[in-house]
Amino acid sequence: MGEFDLAIRALEIGRGNDGVAFDPSTHKIFTSNGVDANLVIYDQLDTNTYKLSAAVTTRPYARTMAYDTSNQKIHMVTAEGLADPAKKINKGVASFYPNRYFADTFTVLTYAAK
Repeated sequence: MGEFDLAIRALEIGRGNDGVAFDPSTHKIFTSNGVDANLVIYDQLDTNTYKLSAAVTTRPYARTMAYDTSNQKIHMVTAEGLADPAKKINKGVASFYPNRYFADTFTVLTYAAK
């Protein structure tokens, strides 16, 4: 059996992470972070070395992400909402995480590398 060099790294990304994607062709790692409203991108330089490529501003609570490797586009979703004190608020995510969303505000954000 062969040996493996396994290292675990903690990299800064942002609060409210809900998605991570890796593109093996570009060696990029993408993280969607809804509380901090950002998309953080790291370049994998080698097995254990990573370099921050970009931290792109998104929209609040855009955290669910899909990565399309065929065209290297990232799709994230969000909607406008409010933290209604009459309902339970998920404070594990953020102090005022929305628990009610407004009709017709669902938005798909698409990002592509330039």
